[in-house]
Amino acid sequence: MLNAPIADAERATRALATLATLAEQHGRPAELVPRLLAELMDACGADGIGFERREGDELVHVAVAGSFAGIAGARCALASSLGGSAVLSRNVALAPDTRNDPRVDRGLCLRTD
Repeated sequence: MLNAPIADAERATRALATLATLAEQHGRPAELVPRLLAELMDACGADGIGFERREGDELVHVAVAGSFAGIAGARCALASSLGGSAVLSRNVALAPDTRNDPRVDRGLCLRTD
């Protein structure tokens, strides 16, 4: 969950775009992305963060940090997820209350506490 104010959404969007670019340019994203996620999580003040990859109509958590550690490899529907909302709208999607946000997969939310 990202606890940044809405005013910081543009900064977060740029940071995530940079993260995606770096992951694609380096030969070992499996090693690079977790370290970058940890840095981004700290910078945003989040307790957990994940990097998802789109696979058809699903998103796959390919790298995670912090409280998201338990959902590595988990899949969620693109059309009905917070990450999918961000992908489809091409905007940052924030969820101040992930337990009650209808865009958040409740099962995954509970697995991350």
